Amino acid sequence: MARTPALVLRYAQLAGVYRTLEGVGGRLTVVATLADLFRRTPSDLLPKVVYLCQGRLGPEFAGIEMGVAEPSAARAVADATGSSAARVLALLRRTGDLGTIAEQLLTRSSARRPAALDVAGVFKRLEEIATVSGPGAQGRKLSALSGLIRRAAPLEACYLVRTVTGKLRLGIGDVTILDALAEAYAGARGRRAVLERAYNICSDLGVVAATVAARACAGSRGSPFVPAAPSARCSPSGSPPRGPFWPSSAAHALPSTSTMENACRSTAVERTSRCSPAA
Repeated sequence: MARTPALVLRYAQLAGVYRTLEGVGGRLTVVATLADLFRRTPSDLLPKVVYLCQGRLGPEFAGIEMGVAEPSAARAVADATGSSAARVLALLRRTGDLGTIAEQLLTRSSARRPAALDVAGVFKRLEEIATVSGPGAQGRKLSALSGLIRRAAPLEACYLVRTVTGKLRLGIGDVTILDALAEAYAGARGRRAVLERAYNICSDLGVVAATVAARACAGSRGSPFVPAAPSARCSPSGSPPRGPFWPSSAAHALPSTSTMENACRSTAVERTSRCSPAA
C-alpha cells in the first residue's frame, strides 16, 4: 500500500505572513492575521509555526539559541549570493538589516527563483544549526545557513536570516499567540482563558497549540470537537487545506480546562524526567 504524503506548508507562506505583520499596526489585525495562518496550518506543524512566529525553535525556558551573530551570518549571505563578505558587511554597517540585504542581493541575482522550502524542512535545518557543536561548529553552522539561503526565494531568505540572527522582531507576544489560537479554534478571543490557564502550567505555547490541534482533529472520532472538514487539515491527504477549519460550535471548540491542564502537566513531568540527573 502506497504511503500517503503528509500535508505541507510552504515557508514562503509563513514569510508572506511575516511581511504582512510588519505592515500592520493594530493588535486586533495581528491576531486576525495569525488566526488565519493557524487555520491554514496542518495540525502537526502548528507547534513549529507557533515557535517560528516568535523567532524560536522551542519554548523560551529551553534556551535554544542559533549561535550565529550577524557578522558571521554576513559571510553565509555573501557565500550564498555570490557577493564578497566585505561588501555584505559594508551594507550591514550602512543599513543594519542583514535580512533585507539578503533579500535584495538574491532579488538581483535570482529574481525568478521559485519558493521551494517547506516549514518542516526549514525547522529541521534550523534545529541542526542550533545544536551543532564541537570543533569547526561555527563553520558548519554557516555552511548550513548558506545552503538554506541558496535554496530560498528572496523573501524567504530575508526571514531565514533574521530568524537565525535573532532579529525577527515581529513583536508577537505570548498573549497574542493565545488570542490567535482561541480565534482560530473557537472563533473568539474571549475563549482564551482555557488556553491561558494551561499555558501558565507548562509555559510552552507549542504544547498548548499541539493539544488544541490534536483534540480538534480527534473530533470526528468522538472528542468534544466536531471539525468542519477534518480531512483537509488533519489527515495526510497530500492536498492543501480546503478553506477555514471551524468547529461546529464555540461551546465545544476547545478542550476542557482539565484536558488542557492534564496535557500540560504531563509534558512538565516528562520534561523534568528528561532533565533530571541519573541516579
